[in-house]
Amino acid sequence: MKTSKNGINLIKKFEGCRLKAYKCAAGVWTIGYGHTSGVKSTNAITKEQAERYLIEDLERFEKNVERYRYRYDWNQNEFDALVSFAFNTGSIDQLTADGTRSKEVIAEKILLYNKAGGKVLAGLTERRKAERELFLTKVAPVQPISATVQGSGTIRAVQQWLNKEYGTKLKKCKACGGDLLIEDGCMGDKTKAALTVALQSFVKSEIDGIFGTETKEKCKTIPCSEVYYHDTVLAQIVQAILYCNGYNPQLFCQEFNENCTTALKRYQKDHGLAPDGIAGPIFFESALKEEKIQTALYLKEIRTTELADYHLCQFRVGLFDIHRILQFLFITPHLHIPSFPRPRGRNPIKVSFVCFYIIQTQRFIE
Repeated sequence: MKTSKNGINLIKKFEGCRLKAYKCAAGVWTIGYGHTSGVKSTNAITKEQAERYLIEDLERFEKNVERYRYRYDWNQNEFDALVSFAFNTGSIDQLTADGTRSKEVIAEKILLYNKAGGKVLAGLTERRKAERELFLTKVAPVQPISATVQGSGTIRAVQQWLNKEYGTKLKKCKACGGDLLIEDGCMGDKTKAALTVALQSFVKSEIDGIFGTETKEKCKTIPCSEVYYHDTVLAQIVQAILYCNGYNPQLFCQEFNENCTTALKRYQKDHGLAPDGIAGPIFFESALKEEKIQTALYLKEIRTTELADYHLCQFRVGLFDIHRILQFLFITPHLHIPSFPRPRGRNPIKVSFVCFYIIQTQRFIE
């Protein structure tokens, strides 16, 4: 599990952010958001460094809390509260008695850890109360965007969000048709272009709705942990991409939790990517880059046992598929398909010869 935005805010509230080294109540040299590793009295850092230290420290304490998940099956609030506790005290090993105490006892014991140097401190007392309150707060049921069978509800909600947040940019983008998206719940080229506009806006790339080299290079500057720890729109962009590709992260906000990571890993696995749960350049390229040929193919000179009313078939295929189709047709001049799909109750079409004409090709390959 990962600490949510709510848990990070709790830690920031009580730790505070100090950019010059100081001694905490326990007499330990500290800097940033309670960072103590390797800190010397002369150290000074920037706000960005403080954020990086926080991310590094969170990983260590998250692992400590995660150790006991098999025993307690923490919910998000319990996990956040205990990460905050461990961040301040060092671990939850003693609090849980190495995993032998019940959750009820843990909630009671949290309040006892309010001393430093043998003295009760008001700040620690207040922090323990806040952590206990969060620990005991029930997690509200997740209200994901309606994931209907056809998926139109999820995509429509994403389209509405894109129009609201990026409407001005969409109207200036040729790839988006120079207008707002039609909120029809269908994942088409314009919706994909609009998602690309959202990403380009975040990474400060040229906004053209096309995932090209510049956008990919800009994506490389995104820290691997960006979607987990920072209150940014990137988390929501990743969720939108997942929804539009048929994956349900169960959230649509500027937060990224375990369910989002699971959906991301599933997408990566299904698309032949390393399932590391990281939304980086490879993920965005896979989801947003246009690498297809849009081709309309006519079916001509069809001899059938009954009148055929199939005049035009439109396919979306890649270069390799086009090559295979043409190669097959030229090698096999007499194509026989004994069971071409027909409406139920009718005989199948008997095709003895098919001549394909490519009448329109649009390439979106960079």
